[in-house]
Amino acid sequence: MELQMEVPQEAQHDALESANDSARSKRRRPSRDSASNHLRYKRRMHAMINIFENSNESRRSNANNLTEQLMRLELPLP
Repeated sequence: MELQMEVPQEAQHDALESANDSARSKRRRPSRDSASNHLRYKRRMHAMINIFENSNESRRSNANNLTEQLMRLELPLP
């Protein structure tokens, strides 16, 4: 014995519409034009490069400070 349920046409339409709405909201927002995307990418890359260079610079100055301190100690050569 097969059970068949009649779903009202209006309910089908509502269900389909809400499914479409949720799929639409999950879709990625349309991005700006590619030129502004490229500019945002360049700004981000330059920021990352600056952070990297700054950390390298501080490492370099720390190493220089350490060598100066070691040279000031005037330890006898082995």
